[in-house]
Amino acid sequence: MINLIYKFLLLGISIIVVIYSFNFIRHQLNKNYSKKKQLLEIIKSMLPIFIIVLFFRSFIYEPFKISSGSMIPTLLTGDYILVKKFAYNIQDPIFHFTLIKMNLPKRGDVAVFRYPKNTKLNYIKRIIGLPGDKIIYDTQNKKLKIIPSCINLKSCPVINITYKNINQTNKNINILCKEEFNTFQNHSKIQKKLFKYFFYLQELQENIDHHQHNILVLNYFFNHNNHNLTNQKNQNQVWIVPKNKYFVMGDNRDNSFDSRFWGFLPEKNLIGKATHIWMSIKKTYNLWPFSFRFLRIGKIN
Repeated sequence: MINLIYKFLLLGISIIVVIYSFNFIRHQLNKNYSKKKQLLEIIKSMLPIFIIVLFFRSFIYEPFKISSGSMIPTLLTGDYILVKKFAYNIQDPIFHFTLIKMNLPKRGDVAVFRYPKNTKLNYIKRIIGLPGDKIIYDTQNKKLKIIPSCINLKSCPVINITYKNINQTNKNINILCKEEFNTFQNHSKIQKKLFKYFFYLQELQENIDHHQHNILVLNYFFNHNNHNLTNQKNQNQVWIVPKNKYFVMGDNRDNSFDSRFWGFLPEKNLIGKATHIWMSIKKTYNLWPFSFRFLRIGKIN
């Protein structure tokens, strides 16, 4: 019901903005001004709107498009999301200096950030580990164990993480994962064929410290360097998160280039928290037309 109301509000606001803009420009052009004066009047009148939009985009909310499948099943390729810019801090939009610190990220947040190896690229992942956390990831069972930072290590509690099988994995998600895997240039033709015909996709509900979300795992996989992670001598991977840094992972656990490969996320690289899907477009690769996925509009878990 809430998602339906959200859709109608979004559609209504869009229609009002279009009608208002059209009538405003027509009214300005009908005035007995010279063409130069008409243009200056329009620019002067529209300037406050541009300033408001720029302020809103820089400090309040900013739209982003999902262009990869690393966050399936939470986010699909073609989802358009809103990112809450002031969720963690307020930064200047040019040099990204932190002006005001707001809140610290929480485990389970879906965060957008500047990729540490190339800050011109924006990534989106889920916050898994906080500063001081010890992260243990079982590459065989695809399960996490988190030991938080504490003074007395003997009494340090383990974060409660549970997993629940979802019996019917969405067939559309399966197809989408396979299509995206086959577009990766780093995978050989043999690996792509194996994935297409033999790989088993499983959707799980992960509960990290009372935050529930769904993840997708494979029974066998290759990472981005074509190195088989499941054949490592030690099936447990262990990380300790440094101060002012975070450990992030994609919900599509076996098809995500995240902290397991490139390291920790510095706090200064955080852009904001992904909160809502405001539009979603489904498009077949290299084919037209596209279609809207209205049922996906709503809050991000």
